[in-house]
Amino acid sequence: MPKPCLRRSAAALAIALLPGAAAANAALENMVEICADPDRGAAEALNFCHRALDHRAMDKQPAGVRARVLLNAGIAATELGRLDLAVDDHSRAIALDPGLAAAWLGRARAHDRLGRLNEARADYDAAIRLAPGEADAWLGRGVVRLKGGDPAGALGDFDRAVQLRPDWTAPYFNRGVAYAMTDDPARAAADFSVVLEDNPDDVQALVRRGQARAAVGQAGAEQDFDRALALRPDWGAGWFARGRFHDEAGRREAANADYMRAYQLGHSDPRLIERIQAIGGG
Repeated sequence: MPKPCLRRSAAALAIALLPGAAAANAALENMVEICADPDRGAAEALNFCHRALDHRAMDKQPAGVRARVLLNAGIAATELGRLDLAVDDHSRAIALDPGLAAAWLGRARAHDRLGRLNEARADYDAAIRLAPGEADAWLGRGVVRLKGGDPAGALGDFDRAVQLRPDWTAPYFNRGVAYAMTDDPARAAADFSVVLEDNPDDVQALVRRGQARAAVGQAGAEQDFDRALALRPDWGAGWFARGRFHDEAGRREAANADYMRAYQLGHSDPRLIERIQAIGGG
């Protein structure tokens, strides 16, 4: 599932240092500039964020400045997959500036990737209270609700994300997943179509729309599966999905061929293993 993405931004974070000793402040300004530069690599940004925090001139800066440097550090750490460090940096930012919504949002993302869904949900709740117009927060909370087995609850969050950013396809994709999970395949197909209007080569959206179309008997389901596999012939899950589509249509021989290809590509599913054993290929 697509997930919300924070990016470092010097303009958005408005890190403005207070005046200080010229030499010390110049060095600190350089570190902060690199820390907040979205065009810098995450490793370099993280290094300079922490160097800035350790610089003696940083002690004279207000809590809000230090919080924003920590926020940037947390975002960079998340990009690098250093999720425990990301949680720590975001937590320190929140302690310095509890009203910094982006820090709650950043920590929520790190918690989510660590599988801490309850903590992620609480942080998304806080981010939404502080910044109800932030589509990332609504999308993120919806994704956590999906993972937690609450697709019906997630729908409201995705609806709000779509309202706030109707040109962003991520909420449509995830809302399509939620509709499929709540047995509303017609609406699921419509949302996946929106995603595919923006990116016709999105194989995940193609397979999911194929599944939704098949569930309601809409035309084009087989074409969706075929196109996805033409784009990603090495995708075992796609072959398995088309195999199930053929199975449900009563095309057993075509289904067996797709299942065998999925198995050869290493797709793992108990139903697939059982079918391969029945075919005699396992």
